Amino acid sequence: MTPNKFIELYNTITAPPPTSSLTPICQFMQQEPLDLFVTDEILNKPVDILYPFIALHIENCSICCHEYERRATDNYLVAGF
Repeated sequence: MTPNKFIELYNTITAPPPTSSLTPICQFMQQEPLDLFVTDEILNKPVDILYPFIALHIENCSICCHEYERRATDNYLVAGF
């Protein structure tokens, strides 16, 4: 990956989404990647190392952060934590 493509990807992932709709990256995140991130987090895997771009996006996107917290809470309750 060229430095410019990396910067473009970084900017896309960290860009805050519009409040009225999900960006394509948010739509993508809220499918399988977010579930994988939450599941592996419950299993005590180092998700910040395994999935740095997902972690970075969750930290910078209020919509995906809210969805992450909802899914994490639901999954922790199901897992009995």
